[in-house]
Amino acid sequence: MRLSLLRVEERAWRFLWTHHHLLLDGWSLPMVVQEVFRAYAALARREEPVLPPALPYSAFLDWLARQDMGEAERFWRGALAGFRAPTPLGVDRSAGAGGETGFEEAWAELEIAPLQDFARRHRLTLGTVIQGAWAALLARYSGEEDVLFGLTVSGRPPDLPGVEAIVGLFINTLPARAAVPAEAPLVPWLTALQERQSELQRFSHTPLADAQRWSEVPRGTPLFETILVIENYPVSVASGTPGGAPGLTIEDVHAAERTHYPVTATAIPGRTLRLSISWDRARLSAGAARRLLGHLTTLLGAIPADPGRRVGDLPLLTGAEERLLRQWNPPAVDWPEVPVHELFAARARQKPEAVAVVHGEERVTYGELARAAARVARTLIDLGVGREDRVGVLMERTPRALAAILGTLQAGGSYVPFDPAY
Repeated sequence: MRLSLLRVEERAWRFLWTHHHLLLDGWSLPMVVQEVFRAYAALARREEPVLPPALPYSAFLDWLARQDMGEAERFWRGALAGFRAPTPLGVDRSAGAGGETGFEEAWAELEIAPLQDFARRHRLTLGTVIQGAWAALLARYSGEEDVLFGLTVSGRPPDLPGVEAIVGLFINTLPARAAVPAEAPLVPWLTALQERQSELQRFSHTPLADAQRWSEVPRGTPLFETILVIENYPVSVASGTPGGAPGLTIEDVHAAERTHYPVTATAIPGRTLRLSISWDRARLSAGAARRLLGHLTTLLGAIPADPGRRVGDLPLLTGAEERLLRQWNPPAVDWPEVPVHELFAARARQKPEAVAVVHGEERVTYGELARAAARVARTLIDLGVGREDRVGVLMERTPRALAAILGTLQAGGSYVPFDPAY
């Protein structure tokens, strides 16, 4: 543990406290700070500090040694059965592909009162609502109805007397699995999610390495690549004067933490709900990460607005994205239910001499493009291409590529575009 005190003004100091997570978790920090303030207040009065007796961390280790790991193994094998690969984000890239290193972080805030009222009304915890939003986001991004993410838990067993006051490392990150059927009604789905997560809490002491070993995910492959942290500590380090030391206040608190996962989402309840996304720049672009944060904010804001909706109907797009969608896709367009190649052929018959494509200095008329597409279609039909057959198109963006696409459709096939850079 390292402590540094820097004087920045006559009556202002910058205090830097650095420690390994093995020593303290986030729950322990305010307890230590409170005791420091109590000791400071006593010393300022020229009194000997009197602090309450501390329950040693060894009490937790003794409790841990008494747990039945066989029962834990049976639970995790059942909870993870059938899950064989980490849930993809769909917008990330393979490790190192971005050419960048290090982590970056982005923050957002939203009103917390509607979420708290919604949770109270439906007998849910705020944590369950946040977990539900994250699970729904992962399902939408991955296209999967069965998602898995890491959930950071306090790890303090409720059946150990005095555990709330023990200073040490209890925090644990465990796999949280959620089925996210699009047709499920929102509130019953959240209620079922809460019941499953409360069962998980019984085995929150399980080392993640053991849960991974008992899963069907191949050795060497991570169980999950995103984690969710909900900071819900009994006291905040930034609560002004913890311990009531006169003339001493804590302001402008900044905490820096890093995990080795590509994406970490953090929710901090307070006067508002603060959300953050921390991401590995080698795995995610800044634009993709900020959109992820915006979509999570939209989901959470929408949950209390209409409790009767289905999970799949929760909106995802931010206000700016919705405006862009309306701007580029006017809803009042009357579009005929005719395949595009038939619409093109009709246009070519009407105005064969009209210019259809401009490519640099090249001008191609509807008639010329129609004849080129017909040649492609005849060739493909001669080669055996028919209805629903897939035809790869590996071409630069030229009029010839358009002829290939239209000809494929005329032959009855489906075109599969390949990027020439691949």
